[in-house]
Amino acid sequence: MLLQSVLVLYWARLGSLHALETVRGASFWKRWLGRALASADTVGRVHAELENEGLRQGLQQVYGRLKRNKALRGVGEWDIAVLDGHENHASYRRHCRGCLKRTLRTEQGEKVQFYHRQVTLMLRCEKLRLLLDVEAQLPGESEVATALRLLERVLQAYPRAFQLLLGDALYAQAPFLNFLIRHGKQALLVLKQERRDLYQDVLGILPLVVPQKGQYRSRDCLWVAGERPGAGGALGRNLPSAPPVGQTTVPGEERMDVGDDLAGRASLHRAGRSSGTCALGHRKLWLQ
Repeated sequence: MLLQSVLVLYWARLGSLHALETVRGASFWKRWLGRALASADTVGRVHAELENEGLRQGLQQVYGRLKRNKALRGVGEWDIAVLDGHENHASYRRHCRGCLKRTLRTEQGEKVQFYHRQVTLMLRCEKLRLLLDVEAQLPGESEVATALRLLERVLQAYPRAFQLLLGDALYAQAPFLNFLIRHGKQALLVLKQERRDLYQDVLGILPLVVPQKGQYRSRDCLWVAGERPGAGGALGRNLPSAPPVGQTTVPGEERMDVGDDLAGRASLHRAGRSSGTCALGHRKLWLQ
């Protein structure tokens, strides 16, 4: 019953347990729960006492059953997971020991806002999405550090659940990419922050290649496939040397397209992969 109550809170985006309690008198609850809605204190107290490990074991059982029934088909030939940070609530007044805080400029001047953020890892399958795990970001901790802690635990519980990890520009950092390389995983990351070493690597490739005309959705684009930086580039001092990727048009050369370099060389693919990789990064070329 309490779980059903909280599901409505998230579906309706009410924002807090107190907001949920303001609609306690609605007739909906009698039909949905079969009884009146519990108080905000009761809902909060019960959920605060839930044991996380038991919830994670339940997710593992769901994953195992779906996997055995072959319901977790990947996209093309890839098993894909998506990593991202999410904020579930914020307040200018109420806070706890686990709250993060930031200073915002408002019409009334600067105000300190308290909030919670968690990093979520979800399988992106052909026909469904499956939550694997969630990790709360601690005060004074970066989102990347939280993500690494989450991945450490997930890779122990689901070592073969995914091959390719999708993430935003925040994760285009050497420690994060080194972690993926050590665990044999590949990545496809957004790259948009010019101060990043990896961004400078890609910019160094662009003048050396001839762009090809293409389209992305309704936009005309220039697609660029470039050589792997011979000297290792700006990020080379932080990342280990990439392994050989097989024979190409020029004997002995190692080739890496710009789409892979967006993934910080964690997305090297061996020659002979099927064309299904094109849509997911192996041939995901640079958008100008």
